[in-house]
Amino acid sequence: MALKVDIYDGQAPEELPAYPVPRAARLYPWVRSTGIGSQPKTIVVDPRRGFGQPVLAGTGIEARIVTERYRAGESVRLLAKDYGVEIEKIEDAIRCEMREAA
Repeated sequence: MALKVDIYDGQAPEELPAYPVPRAARLYPWVRSTGIGSQPKTIVVDPRRGFGQPVLAGTGIEARIVTERYRAGESVRLLAKDYGVEIEKIEDAIRCEMREAA
């Protein structure tokens, strides 16, 4: 899985612990086949959120749960309405999880 990385350089927001050397603070899986510069940050992997599992950015909703509901037959539109997020975030969560399973 290809990832985008935000690097913690010691000048990050207060919620991050102080590390003596730069480390990855959060990762953004590539969820679309577009180029690097146009990859959205809709799915985030952060050890401090969701136990390091992929979650919808800004929500804490695990991509795995969204995908399980989708596989059970719920529509993308219904999932977006239930979670109160954009359809694109739901689609990206499903892409992220389906890619890992393949």
